[in-house]
Amino acid sequence: MKKSEEKTAEYLTELLETKDEEIRDLKQQLDQLECHLRNSEAGWSVHRQERTHLTLPAPRLEIEGRMVDEYHLLWEYRFVYPHLLGHNVIVPLGRTESSGNFNERRRPPRNQDGSMDLPYRDGAHIHHDMEALKLPAYAIWKEEGKNTIVEELPFRDKYENQLRVGRERRGKT
Repeated sequence: MKKSEEKTAEYLTELLETKDEEIRDLKQQLDQLECHLRNSEAGWSVHRQERTHLTLPAPRLEIEGRMVDEYHLLWEYRFVYPHLLGHNVIVPLGRTESSGNFNERRRPPRNQDGSMDLPYRDGAHIHHDMEALKLPAYAIWKEEGKNTIVEELPFRDKYENQLRVGRERRGKT
């Protein structure tokens, strides 16, 4: 190889290394901005690509619960559909924060019949929407360091359980 070719190859190698470093920095900045957006007041409502490897059908409705800290639960109600490019897109539809004493024995929160105790408003919405849209629906519980729990929600007679719970909470029978 001639000296000029060697210098050109050396220059191009250095240029590639510089550009790779710039790309790494830009990716890191993008990750930080995405995190900042998600943590902003309306950031939860941004559509995003599904990153989990759950083998659930799409399109579907799902409500995912997780602990924020010892006394706070966060539920996110969302629609998941397949994108033309082959990945699934998550469209958040609602978000509910619950507070209370959620010790280890009460996670995930359960109803007397053993089903997951969903937040009233989004729980009623998911039952109504699954029937109206004829889509499968799932309750998902994620807790760090533990297995993810996934329960398929049954089609119910006009979401009677959520209506009953709501009446009980308001003191009406």
